Amino acid sequence: MVSLAAAALTVLLHFVNGDKGIIRSPSGIFPRAADPCTAVAGQKWVAPSALRACFTSFKVDPEIKANIVDVVNKTLAFHTSVNYELLAPEPFTADVHEDLLADLARISKQEYPSDFDLHVDMSRTLKRLNDGHCVYTNACYDSAFLTFLPTPVVLLTDSSGAQNVHIAPEAFAVASAEFSDEIDVWQNALPGALKGELSSLSGAKVLFINGADPFDAVDANAQITGSFQGFGTRQNSFFSSYNRADAGWMYIMGNFAQMSLPLADSATLTIQRVNSTEVETITVNIWTCTHISAHDR
Repeated sequence: MVSLAAAALTVLLHFVNGDKGIIRSPSGIFPRAADPCTAVAGQKWVAPSALRACFTSFKVDPEIKANIVDVVNKTLAFHTSVNYELLAPEPFTADVHEDLLADLARISKQEYPSDFDLHVDMSRTLKRLNDGHCVYTNACYDSAFLTFLPTPVVLLTDSSGAQNVHIAPEAFAVASAEFSDEIDVWQNALPGALKGELSSLSGAKVLFINGADPFDAVDANAQITGSFQGFGTRQNSFFSSYNRADAGWMYIMGNFAQMSLPLADSATLTIQRVNSTEVETITVNIWTCTHISAHDR
């Protein structure tokens, strides 16, 4: 009884001092591990790196992981594309040959540094099926935040018939209207004489994205965006466009300028601005906004 009473007393004396970030117990004082999610709690705009730190702080729960793989495996039985795409006919023979059942077997055995890393693998695995009716979504990661660049891109045709990637001519007008509370942050982060001149980037020809040909980024996005069988259709999702809705025309930022997950902190663009012969390389910061705030605008 004495040992039980001592144990009970130990439990009762444990308490957390939130102001000082310490945990006290009869055996001593221990520093409490910092919670990386406090940096993003209650914030409308956050750095993607801060949100990643929060997301990756959650370790994989083996029981939950096993349940996810089991439920997805059982759900895939309702999708004919799982078997169909293994032997996809023309014109898709070169596009889709994803074996999701083998993928899930790999995921079930693979170890991940965080639950977020597990989610990214699971999400992109199912997207490689390129079937918009067969997707994996985790509301903890996919619904809370959206990540943006103020420079959506488009494919424009010049007078000679050549097509090139450009920052959308309407980019600054769209970003100013949609992100009025963040536009100054992007403006002031531009280097040198470009500081405060974000509008001058609109319409600029994009020569390189992160040091590579723009279509390297377009094609890389086509491999992970999912939804459509056709490679060209998935390429188009990289670019901004318009959609007709009941309320009128709605602007779609495109996958380059709007991302569901905070996987990058910036984009480096080599550009030639309108009416200029100078080639410039700039880095544009990426910022993450709460999903609710994004829809409230």
